Amino acid sequence: MMKQRMVIIASALSMLILLTGCLNSRGSVEADRTIIDVRTAGEYSAGHIEDAILIPYDVIGSEISKSITAKDTAIIVYCRSGNRSSIAKAALEAEGWTDIKDGGGYRDMIAAGYKWVQP
Repeated sequence: MMKQRMVIIASALSMLILLTGCLNSRGSVEADRTIIDVRTAGEYSAGHIEDAILIPYDVIGSEISKSITAKDTAIIVYCRSGNRSSIAKAALEAEGWTDIKDGGGYRDMIAAGYKWVQP
């Protein structure tokens, strides 16, 4: 029974990793992606994925070029639950950004191997 549960958990984690696209084909965190936290400043200051920059989802289209200029930059966006990150991804794609991955919520990012840091 315990072995069966472990197999189910491992399968679920594998599916989560595949769906979020957070890992490359070798199963490791994609270190070459710029990580953008699209939550609020208050949420970001309470903790965030290591090396993530803050650009809230509701201003990402107009603010991203202050931090990143090449529209083919490899980027991953994340938020709390995945809702705002999907909105941010769509906004960036509408502005011509070509290599955007939706990391979902921060728990998805942590499960994919990204490190969470708190002040």
